[in-house]
Amino acid sequence: MGATQPAPRNIDDVARKLAAMRAHVPAFAQRVDTNELKQLARLHGQITKYRNSAAIYRENAVLMVEEQALRRTIAEKYGELHTAETRGRHLHEQQAAASVRHEPGYRPSAQSRSGPSRGL
Repeated sequence: MGATQPAPRNIDDVARKLAAMRAHVPAFAQRVDTNELKQLARLHGQITKYRNSAAIYRENAVLMVEEQALRRTIAEKYGELHTAETRGRHLHEQQAAASVRHEPGYRPSAQSRSGPSRGL
């Protein structure tokens, strides 16, 4: 458009340049509007996703509080049963962790594990 060039000396040149600029304004405004609508749609999608995540987190928090209350009630009313259940749960978690550590994976053959031959 020549906006960074020196101002024209002829009034007709100024009028022509202004007319050319006015002709480009609607297309520029349309591009700005389109970009803003795309950004608005993207932000709306993010808001919806975050709102759904927040609802799930709230539900989980309520369930955790309820579970804690039930565990306290069980511990108060049935102390021995609660202790046995807690021990059993910890034992189960330890066994599960141990089985994961000891699951067989890829093991190369004995020959390839022995290293290079020394030719002795």
